[in-house]
Amino acid sequence: LAKKIEKFGKAPFSEKAQKFIEEMNPDKFEELQEQIIHSITQAESVIKAIYIKNLTKAYCEEKINWLTFCRMNFILNQIYTFDLKSLVMFYNDEIAKDIADEMTQNKMNFFAQLGLMDYTNVHDAMGESPLFEKNEFGRLFIECVVPDLDEESQKKVQENQKTMLEFI
Repeated sequence: LAKKIEKFGKAPFSEKAQKFIEEMNPDKFEELQEQIIHSITQAESVIKAIYIKNLTKAYCEEKINWLTFCRMNFILNQIYTFDLKSLVMFYNDEIAKDIADEMTQNKMNFFAQLGLMDYTNVHDAMGESPLFEKNEFGRLFIECVVPDLDEESQKKVQENQKTMLEFI
């Protein structure tokens, strides 16, 4: 927990975000604190604490409203960190819209259920197959939560996995 809190607090907020927090209604600030504390304690990795910070920053910089912040925070709590890479790959056109692989299809179905992409069944000569499409909410989620999903983040995820395997 201490490492997650440290990662959350490491990079300072922008001036705009700091001003937003300073001017925030005390009741709303308390709600924000509750959301953050709950999310950090539930996070399965240090990396997720960084994503929670990114989301909080997006809210404090007024890129998203309170309702969207709460919805994205809920979604972030539902997704494992390693699955976020698949979502980003899909939005970067690195995964086909008409996925044949069953495991990837299951992930995409889950993302669609969370509202991060659209899903339709396509009927053709071969039968019925799923077709996944990008949507604005999914793009906004990626922009706010995982704009920095890069090799360094992936290395940290792998380090966390090794630590977990040693623990088990």
